[in-house]
Amino acid sequence: MLLKLGRHGLLFALAKSAVLVAPILAASLLGVAEYGAVEWWIAMSLIVGPLIGFGAHGVVAYGSVGSQDRRHIRTAVVVVIAASAALDLASVAVLIAGVGGSSLFAPVALQSAVVVLQLTVSARLKGLGRGAWASVAESSLYLSLLAAVGLAWMGSNFVEAYLIVLLVASVGLISVLLSSVGMRPSLSWLERDFRGFVRRGVGYLVGGVLLGLFMSMPRAVLGFAGSVEAVAQFAIAFRWLSIAIVAHQFINTLFFRRLFADSTPGSRDGPLATTVLLVAFAALAVIGLLASGLPSRFGVAIPRPGTLVWLLAAAIVLWSATACMEGALFRVGAIGDQSRAVCAGLLAQIAANLALMKVIDDRILLVTVAWLIGLATMIAGQHRKLRQAGTPLPMVVGVALGGAVVAVSIACLASSGTNP
Repeated sequence: MLLKLGRHGLLFALAKSAVLVAPILAASLLGVAEYGAVEWWIAMSLIVGPLIGFGAHGVVAYGSVGSQDRRHIRTAVVVVIAASAALDLASVAVLIAGVGGSSLFAPVALQSAVVVLQLTVSARLKGLGRGAWASVAESSLYLSLLAAVGLAWMGSNFVEAYLIVLLVASVGLISVLLSSVGMRPSLSWLERDFRGFVRRGVGYLVGGVLLGLFMSMPRAVLGFAGSVEAVAQFAIAFRWLSIAIVAHQFINTLFFRRLFADSTPGSRDGPLATTVLLVAFAALAVIGLLASGLPSRFGVAIPRPGTLVWLLAAAIVLWSATACMEGALFRVGAIGDQSRAVCAGLLAQIAANLALMKVIDDRILLVTVAWLIGLATMIAGQHRKLRQAGTPLPMVVGVALGGAVVAVSIACLASSGTNP
């Protein structure tokens, strides 16, 4: 058992290191404008990807652990493959034709194809109990980015290399998806129950798109209303603090089936709260590393420790809690409740951006504070729905809010003495 856990842990660590290392290396090796553009593309694809999948990843994930979605798994696979293949072909056609605007369309479209595929493949593998391999699939976008950065370091044009790698990744993920459900490439289109899939998938679709929009909004707002340089400044701090989320991903990926298949609702609270606590301590360790300045000695791009870093630490802790509560809501079939909680958080984030515009001059701090307000609102909505369903997670909420309050308090102290 320990040997198996060690192997899976190593595979998980290698896969997730790409998620952490690829953006940081990109920030270190690419120009600020080019790196900011990459982060903006990623933000856009995290919104488009779930949209074109029509909730397929949720249907596949919970259908694979025995819910009523089981009969729609193959239809979901057909939808995902058709949507991703269409984006791939459209991107290639646009690039060959040299149509104006292809510099934005092609990267976002290819990334969106990889996003919807990696979500679905990872969901299937997690549902089958293959958590370590699911983590590899889930990291496909950043593995592609890491490969492209490596090729750029060796002298290739970064954008061209990235587009080619993304296309190869799409083909590979399609093959894995077909294999994981035992389907032939013919796909049996006429035998699929698309109407039934749409009825089940729409809840996951709304929730997935809203969540993608919610998580991407800070970078998207900075890209549209600010500059790619502002996106880059926010993103490098966000990427460093995202290292802390690995603790959450490790437990949720490797033990997904154990937590959400047959366990009783009450038995989830302790392990999930421990996950959030580990994320909080990991965020503290990352901040300590940044404060030491050690990474910069090796030429690695780092943010300046200060207000922004501490606010993002609070956001990462709350993010972990929202993900835990999302899984609990999905497991009891409360898909609509999750979507409503995300919608409330998204509206709160938008309102905070508008209301605080004249109060907070720094646009980067503005979007970060608004993001925190949105996360807190989402957690409140999720907690209320879980209590109504008789499956509350009080320990998760307590640990998350405690960690966030500490981080925000330190951020306020930092803002009174230093710049972000």
